Amino acid sequence: MYHYTIFILASLLFVVISCGEEEVQPLEFAELDENNVQLVRLRSAGNEMLFDRDLIRVRPDLPVRIILINSATMNVMKHNFLIVNSSSVEEVGQAALDAAETGYVPDTPDVLLASELTDPGETIEFEFMPPEVGTYEFVCTYPGHYTTMRGMFLVEEEVEE
Repeated sequence: MYHYTIFILASLLFVVISCGEEEVQPLEFAELDENNVQLVRLRSAGNEMLFDRDLIRVRPDLPVRIILINSATMNVMKHNFLIVNSSSVEEVGQAALDAAETGYVPDTPDVLLASELTDPGETIEFEFMPPEVGTYEFVCTYPGHYTTMRGMFLVEEEVEE
């Protein structure tokens, strides 16, 4: 029994140490189209309250085109896309509950950009200039979605290596 316990503990230690050696991949910028517009395809995860990514990285000096694909099939799974100041997601999400008349987009300076609501099966596209260099968050503010449908929106200079 003693040798079996030592074997199990040694195996667990190996797994923990091996996990720490994983190579970190650099964060990729949004792809550029032929007009130097940064393309970001963001898809909802079917009928779950999730986006298919939790990080968007863009350059500050080029326009961004978001292609928001609502792949849900349930009528209650409407989605939108907001860019908000990173420390304000909870407040914006709560305020959105009282903003049905504006597509669940609250009137607050913490909302830097907002799309219209998308219905299940619908795709919308919209283009904008990114905010200044910094870290923001993107979020869906349809009621209840902001707790899981969110991610980081990074605006960074691209450095040549």
